[in-house]
Amino acid sequence: DGIVQFIKQPGTTLDAGDIIGILSLDDPSRVRHAKPFEGQLPPMGQPTIHGAKPHQRYRELRLVLDNAMDGYDNQALVQPTLKEIFEVLQTPELPYLEFNEVFASLSGRIPPKLEIALHQEVDQSMKNHEHFPARTLQALIDSHCRANFSKAADINAFQASVGPLIAIIKEYQHGLKTHSWGFIADYLNKYHEVESLFDDSAREEEIFLSLRDQNKDDVEKVIRIALSHSRVTAKNNLVLTLLDQIKPTASGGALDKFFSPVLKKLAELTGRLTAKVSLKARELLIHVQLPSFEERQSQMEKILRSSVTEEVYGGEHEARMPAFENIKELVDTTYTVFDVLPNFFYHESLHVRIAAFEVYCRRAYHAYEILDINYHMEHQPLLITWKFLLNTPNKSESGPNRVASVSDMSYLINKADPEPVRTGAILAVRDVKELEDRFESILNFFPSHKSNKHLSHLAAASVHNNVLNVVIKSESVHPNDDDYWLNLLSPIVKGETERLRSHGIRRMTFLIFRQGNYPSYFTFRERNNYAEDQTIRHIEPAMAYRLELARLSNFDIKPCFIDNRQVHVYYAVGKENISDCRFFVCALVRPGRLRSSVRTADYLISETDRLLNDILDALEIVGATYKQSDCNHLFINFIPTFQLDATEVETALKGFIDRHGKRLWRLRVTGAEIRFNVQSKSANGVEADPVPLRFIISNVSGYVLNVDTYREVQTEKGSIFKSVGPTGPFHLLPVNQPYPTKEWLQPRRYKAHLMGTTYVYDFGELFRQAVRAQWNHAIKQNSSLKVPSQVLEMRELVLDERQQLQQVVRDAGSNNCGMVAWIFTLRTPEYPEGRQIIVIANDITFNIGSFGPEEDLVFYKASEMARKLGIPRVYLSANSGARIGLASEVIGLFNSCWNDASNPAKGFKYIYLTDAGLKQLEAQEERSGKKSVITETVVEDGETRHKITDVIGAVDGLGVENLRGSGLIAGETSRAYDDIFTITL
Repeated sequence: DGIVQFIKQPGTTLDAGDIIGILSLDDPSRVRHAKPFEGQLPPMGQPTIHGAKPHQRYRELRLVLDNAMDGYDNQALVQPTLKEIFEVLQTPELPYLEFNEVFASLSGRIPPKLEIALHQEVDQSMKNHEHFPARTLQALIDSHCRANFSKAADINAFQASVGPLIAIIKEYQHGLKTHSWGFIADYLNKYHEVESLFDDSAREEEIFLSLRDQNKDDVEKVIRIALSHSRVTAKNNLVLTLLDQIKPTASGGALDKFFSPVLKKLAELTGRLTAKVSLKARELLIHVQLPSFEERQSQMEKILRSSVTEEVYGGEHEARMPAFENIKELVDTTYTVFDVLPNFFYHESLHVRIAAFEVYCRRAYHAYEILDINYHMEHQPLLITWKFLLNTPNKSESGPNRVASVSDMSYLINKADPEPVRTGAILAVRDVKELEDRFESILNFFPSHKSNKHLSHLAAASVHNNVLNVVIKSESVHPNDDDYWLNLLSPIVKGETERLRSHGIRRMTFLIFRQGNYPSYFTFRERNNYAEDQTIRHIEPAMAYRLELARLSNFDIKPCFIDNRQVHVYYAVGKENISDCRFFVCALVRPGRLRSSVRTADYLISETDRLLNDILDALEIVGATYKQSDCNHLFINFIPTFQLDATEVETALKGFIDRHGKRLWRLRVTGAEIRFNVQSKSANGVEADPVPLRFIISNVSGYVLNVDTYREVQTEKGSIFKSVGPTGPFHLLPVNQPYPTKEWLQPRRYKAHLMGTTYVYDFGELFRQAVRAQWNHAIKQNSSLKVPSQVLEMRELVLDERQQLQQVVRDAGSNNCGMVAWIFTLRTPEYPEGRQIIVIANDITFNIGSFGPEEDLVFYKASEMARKLGIPRVYLSANSGARIGLASEVIGLFNSCWNDASNPAKGFKYIYLTDAGLKQLEAQEERSGKKSVITETVVEDGETRHKITDVIGAVDGLGVENLRGSGLIAGETSRAYDDIFTITL
């Protein structure tokens, strides 16, 4: 017992750890105090002594990491442990010490002859500082088995007796590096083994109950899993550090068997707690599946050399000009080429340099018709020029069909004029000074025109047709500094503006080559007065038009650079609506070698599926930086021409959505376009002209997928979409029309999705899709049925001025309260003439779906109508309960009368308005016609105050009247339950 003395006043806000009061005890002597322990500690075991040798340190360090993975975490130890263990893993003595430790324990149980042979081999290799002879040791054991045992049972028994020794040999049979990869993979698999159990929509409690049922005889296993999962955040830090160890060396197929399987499993984790690990795994999965730079460089050199080398019987190898048949694989391959190819622009062999330039020319200008290629070997440095046409339906003699290009403004020139022949050139210099010294001689290879910078754009397009590419080898200390190179190159181009224009140079592109890296691209266009075009920075300009970047004109775009150069990501912000933030992801697909046994449609399905995975992986990575993106858009452009049926592709696209739908939706991808060039054969076997087909996919609401097919048709005014099959929303619209910004409903839709539900006005389309699905199922049973043209009609129920419901048809989002109701007429297979239901739904985007008097009234009236008509009532619930609001007009005007003005923590007596505040509030009340507060006048400290006794609020529905409405709809729901069919979803 005692007396309480409060320190905090009633109504005071409390923080954790605050002292509310002090208890003064009547008899403090009765309090029991803690006493120091004076007894003896129980007997303890011998101290554990850890050795300092590498194998002993390795064992101890692994134990620390195993404990961390099991949930016994000590973050202070994990990072130093990881650092040390990777140093130990690279110690050459590690396998020898592990082997000798096990070998000593087995001494006497191994046949003497074999024991001596193994001992000598290990000692000899160790003395010579050689790699651990795992394969030799395994061969000695296998040889002993063959020589001394004839029965499989005897061999198995012997191998079991020396099993620990064989295990060490197998661990190190591929060397220390492979052993360290296996070490990392072991921990990644251990992480996935536990966390994959919780990678489900079910609650953790349900998962543990399921695990307990599955492991009734081993409850300890469930406890171990629970403990490990409880420390998932700490495990994430450990796993992310392990994944960071992969990237510096993770390139080439050698790593696939170690990392690809486990990385795929980690990338498939969708839980919120494992998101960082999943994201990192996706990033690495892209990296490890590419051939290494060294592998591709070696392969490319062999191909280039073979193309310029001719073997003569009885003589030596003779050099020749490049043979297209040899370099065709480099021109068409789907692998990245331009990161390796510039190495050979500086090759010691002149003919290899020529072959490398020709590969660049034919690969970059694959979509154009190249008329000829000229090698100017007399020019130093070597210069290659080529003549090409921008568009032609003809077939090249040495390559696949070229498809008409309509993405260039010059297409709008009078087509009666012949297509101008354009000139391209490329050369490689070692530095900027060499370029400046050779600039005049380079331009002399282009035809000269009279310079006129005042030409109109279209007129200039007919004169400035030529392109110049300059490769510069970078030895700069600023390898990734775009500003550095831009400041270096811009003055050079500006100083040569007149000469560039006089030689008809349409654009000048610099490729900054760095050993082992993808080149940087800086393109300077004549139409910009030879200023850099930032929208295509780091993109090969000959292919940039294929990305259709001109359609992003409604947005300010910023490129996001990723490792996969086949995929181009742009972060876009609406010019007129800066809240419209989204990603546009563009990808170009080159033709690969298509085996004759593979159907074209199967190839496209496989290639698109692979590319879609790459795109989504890229979107995951860049999306972590820009978290507010919505309505993201994908565009895939297949460059080659295929012979296939469009219906096969449309079916395949729906399959992609089935496989990737959840991930597409999670990444807020609501639209996609896939473009093919399709060529059909007529009855007499003659090939028709290629026709571009475009498949446009939209899924704005998240639940209703639309796939429309169009072909691109050329008209006098340019290309337009023409629907193939049912008329789509883009029918007869220009192909190059800009992508629209968000429709005005999209922010509300996005807000609803973030809250885990559907936007209220999208429910109608869901009902429509459900009825269509019923018809599709019914037609399979009875093909004579006919589907009505309108399977669902909906009219919104809106309160009029007399507070009565009226049926209206109005635009989605026109509601001015948080409750929406409709009367649906559903034409189902059972009732094709139609039957009605009342649907009531919360709009969670309106005051977070809370109930006020108006919402209650709409609900009540709609439910009452359903009872009167005797039809079902469906309620779609997504709300936050009764609305408890604040009178915003009072918030900025009231003052507080404190119990102690020097210490507000002691609370207040009342709140009040000053004379000025009251006059301001009365002026607002006069305008609104509603009284906000009730006050009484008091005088305190010589000041007249208007003490607030009641707050009413100028807006209806702020207080207890909302609770009254809750009672109203509860009673109505009870009556509807008795009278009609009701359901709440």
